[in-house]
Amino acid sequence: MESLFFNNPNQNYNVNYILNDKNGYIKKVDVTNSIIFLDSNLKDLKKRFYLKYFDPMIFIIASQKGFVRVKEHKIDAGEIAIFATKKQNFSIDFLKNSKSFTLFIANFYFKQFLLFKNDEPIDYIYNKINTSNELNLITKQPSDALSEFLIKKITLNEQIKMQSFKTLNLISDFLAHRLTLLDIYDKNLNRDDIKIAKKAKEYLLKNFVKPPTIIELAKICKTNDFKLKKAFKKVYKTTINNFIINLRLKEANILLKEKNYSIKEVANRVGYRHQGYFSKLFFKKYGIYPKDL
Repeated sequence: MESLFFNNPNQNYNVNYILNDKNGYIKKVDVTNSIIFLDSNLKDLKKRFYLKYFDPMIFIIASQKGFVRVKEHKIDAGEIAIFATKKQNFSIDFLKNSKSFTLFIANFYFKQFLLFKNDEPIDYIYNKINTSNELNLITKQPSDALSEFLIKKITLNEQIKMQSFKTLNLISDFLAHRLTLLDIYDKNLNRDDIKIAKKAKEYLLKNFVKPPTIIELAKICKTNDFKLKKAFKKVYKTTINNFIINLRLKEANILLKEKNYSIKEVANRVGYRHQGYFSKLFFKKYGIYPKDL
């Protein structure tokens, strides 16, 4: 029985090119014995990546240009899809003029983080992997600025010292961010509330730097502002305003670790014109001021 993982006995950061010529490239990177990613950028060529393995795992596909296909599932540019699989042979089709990032994570990676709670994203993912032998599309949602930033850092990581460790940290940030966006619903929720809240969330993921007013967002979701606020709070256990703040501050926390940006620049990039207000919000969430980073 073949395995996608455990093929790098020294557990070193290992790079192999499945394709690398004038038509583009597909780079396969073994980060650890439980995490692998593909960085794909194709021109006038399509390529099929076969998975003839029986590893229980999830894989995340972020389509950045063109589209990618997995069986009957199409992931368009600007979308991120999460799949779970246990015992399935299948393939990923990278189409012409496409660019994408695919992350494979073995189920035993998640096992160490289980909290045995139904509403915990890690437990939710782990159960999805182990309860079905079918290829299971867990979610397909819009990408966002933080996801794109982290993918760029992961795929362009050329640090020689502690390369595997640093890449793993970036992947952990990416994974934690995307898993917090999973739609784990209460079974008793109204379908209309779920539909309204989900549409609002997907719009805000792409527009949290310059979000619409509640009234404008309600029109986009084809409802009124009272029903929108009520539905969003029911489904996601937070207010729309706090959801926006959380997205902004998560991205700011990553950007502040970069040496390229000042605090003012980071505040502006995530949607705050006043550095003082941004610092106050950042301290409230993380217990430390941006200047101390």
